[in-house]
Amino acid sequence: MEKCHQCGGSIEKVVGSVTLEGITINDLVFEECQQCHEQYFDEKTSIFIQEVLKFIKQQKEKLMLEQSA
Repeated sequence: MEKCHQCGGSIEKVVGSVTLEGITINDLVFEECQQCHEQYFDEKTSIFIQEVLKFIKQQKEKLMLEQSA
C-alpha cells in the first residue's frame, strides 16, 4: 500500500469533491490520505480539473464583459 508523502498515512481511492479557487467539482475519482486528507490525482484527472477551471474562468470573464457593456 502506498503511503502519503505528507504524513506517511495510508492512501485509498475515493470518489469525492474538490474545491479550487472557489469552484467545486463533484464526483471525481482520486486517491486521498486517510490521515491528513492530502489528495493525489492522476494525470487525466489533473488535466480535467485544469480544463474545467479554465472554462469557468473564461465564461465568467465573458459574462462580466457583457454585463459591463
